[in-house]
Amino acid sequence: MAHDDLEIGNHYFCREETTGKGHCGIFNFDVNEMTVELYAFDEMHIGVDFKDVLNLRLANNTILSLHNNIQAGGTVGYTEFENQRTTRCLRILSNIVIAGDSQWLQSDPVRRVSFSIKYAEELLRYSDKYDAILEAELGDMPDTTLFALEADGMTFKAWYPVSGGFSLKPAHVGVRYGIDFHEARNLTSYMPELLRLLQFVSAALGHYFIPSEIQFSRLTGAEYMAAVEARKGYREHKVHRIWPPDAPAHGLWIDTSFAHVRGEAELAAFLECLKAWIVRDATWRSAHNLMMGSLGLQHVLSGERLLNACRWLEKIPGADSEIAVSDEDIDAIAEVASAEAETRGHRDYKKRIVGVIRQKLKKESNRERFTRLHNSICEKFGSDALSESVVEYLLKAMQFRGDMAHGHFEPINETEWRSFEKATYAMEAFCYLLTIRDLPMSDDGRQRAVRQQIVANFFQCPA
Repeated sequence: MAHDDLEIGNHYFCREETTGKGHCGIFNFDVNEMTVELYAFDEMHIGVDFKDVLNLRLANNTILSLHNNIQAGGTVGYTEFENQRTTRCLRILSNIVIAGDSQWLQSDPVRRVSFSIKYAEELLRYSDKYDAILEAELGDMPDTTLFALEADGMTFKAWYPVSGGFSLKPAHVGVRYGIDFHEARNLTSYMPELLRLLQFVSAALGHYFIPSEIQFSRLTGAEYMAAVEARKGYREHKVHRIWPPDAPAHGLWIDTSFAHVRGEAELAAFLECLKAWIVRDATWRSAHNLMMGSLGLQHVLSGERLLNACRWLEKIPGADSEIAVSDEDIDAIAEVASAEAETRGHRDYKKRIVGVIRQKLKKESNRERFTRLHNSICEKFGSDALSESVVEYLLKAMQFRGDMAHGHFEPINETEWRSFEKATYAMEAFCYLLTIRDLPMSDDGRQRAVRQQIVANFFQCPA
């Protein structure tokens, strides 16, 4: 175990270094929570300000910086009047714990971050670089960096960490991602940038992934290399969160990924898609977040899943209803209708008639909108990407959504349940293909995309 590693299920003796009083306690790192219990002896209370950051020193001299903290219950007291002994215990729950050789403040600059994505290594395997590393011997290893992509003021990287055994051949070749920030981020602002890369990988493999083994640094890449060469012993800080990985129900395979890195042509297309995904983040972030919501709900079929898919559609740029009739035509039609209403003795309804006409004619109906968007999907992915019947199921999904808006939805029979299931799959497949539609994927990537499980669900579900 590395010096500053924390292992789930372990309990660490610690001393807080925030108050100056050096309260001792136990830091608990469990599957569902990270907590610290601090004790004060012969004091009436523990005056610890933990709202910003609480710093702990472990027995091995690792410094833990606890952020996003809340008090878990009240202060527990133990008093023995005969010997006049008093002990106070304060329990604090933390959402983010940063381990390193120094404290980490909220305002400290994050200039580099690296992380792994559990269960996602399949996406970047089988590259020419990966094959070369497998064939090489330790001590004569080629450059392990797969790519370094400049986009939106950041450098996005991926490389293959290599570990050895008793032979000269690599015993394990992993996958690691990283981002170098041209302008430093902080503890709050680095995560949305990390999610850009993570969500792209999730879209490519069709699975809800989370980052793991997160490390970040106050130093730029050049500063870090200078520290290494000067033998200053600088170590990056490790970020610990309670964020359990969601294991896929079955193995993930690049044969259904719209982008992968097998061969130079596919690697080039992968990087073009990644760059487009990153650059469009400002307008697509909400849609990407809701895509992750749908991917995270693949194990359950529920009203929540359908509602999430419908909201996903709402946030996709360009998926709104377009103008169907010009203002000039609407004015002309409304004028004729108003005149006819007055002729028939309905003069008081003129304004209402004009309003109804504007509302009904101004924008596309849902059927017109879904048909237009379906045509755009077929233009990109081929006429067989989604059958025309998807429009009817999309309309059904909107109907179910309306029913759920008025209360808890419960299918009345097996037929309605099957309709609900098919409508949910239709909306998810539709949104997924719209989300990746404009990415510059290869021709083979377009063919693979329609085999993604979130799309295949619609075809595999009986009508």
